Amino acid sequence: MTPSHCAAPYVYSEIKGLYEKNGLKADIVLYPGMPDIAKDLIAGRIQFGQLMLPLFLAIHTKAGAFKESGVPMVTTQATGIKGGAITVRKDSGIESVDDLAGKKVGSHSPLSAHYLLLQMFIRKNIALKSPIDVKIVPLEDMIPSLTRGDIDAFIMPEPVNAVAAIKGNGRVIFQTSKLWANHPCCMLSTTGAFAESNPGSVRAMSLSLAEACIFADRPENRAAFIDTIAASPGYAK
Repeated sequence: MTPSHCAAPYVYSEIKGLYEKNGLKADIVLYPGMPDIAKDLIAGRIQFGQLMLPLFLAIHTKAGAFKESGVPMVTTQATGIKGGAITVRKDSGIESVDDLAGKKVGSHSPLSAHYLLLQMFIRKNIALKSPIDVKIVPLEDMIPSLTRGDIDAFIMPEPVNAVAAIKGNGRVIFQTSKLWANHPCCMLSTTGAFAESNPGSVRAMSLSLAEACIFADRPENRAAFIDTIAASPGYAK
């Protein structure tokens, strides 16, 4: 998994022993980016992974870079919905979405749900005075790029937007849920071959994440959910 709000159910499930409760032995492996998760899933080095929906579909349909390496994929659920925003640099002069015309907007991957959402946003706002300049920026460089002025804004999942706001570098002006309510972000992903030969493991993983997601979805549980992850030495940073 990679650091995003969609990874939280995986982490919570490990901390609270939900995998073991459902009869599954699972070890979490942290990756710097999802292309590496995709490669290891396809190669069978890992059995489950957190993949952005467009990336999942590209592998499954053998599209683009996965024309030769793509394989049938299976998902049982999204582990994150909504949770995205457009964040602008505080001194960018951007006050509303109309001000994004002619600006440089960062996205971390053309195979991310948020890149898709940005394209939807552009098409919906064809009256913009000048085109938005979309820049692909590595996840780890998104906030530094905003701070340096390399980009004027970015569209990203949480917690990147919140971190930029807390650090004083950015300001959220648009929630992606206003463009597409309950849009999916990342999917619990496995290969069709593994799912066919290991249905019990898929069921156990799905039950564990579903329990974590249902708990986190209740407003009265949010603080406890966040505190559980924040207090864990392995994930607090």
